Amino acid sequence: MNEKNRQIIEKLRKDNEHYSEFNKTNQQYWKGMTIVGLVGAALLILLMRL
Repeated sequence: MNEKNRQIIEKLRKDNEHYSEFNKTNQQYWKGMTIVGLVGAALLILLMRL
């Protein structure tokens, strides 16, 4: 019983590490996309004013 629990906990820990790595890259991606979007919107506003 105890050994099985330990294996399950170990697996969960590995899954969690993988997920946090994925989350980090995902956040970087969305930061990049947000910056691109803001720059694009700013350029669009400037072009509309011309």
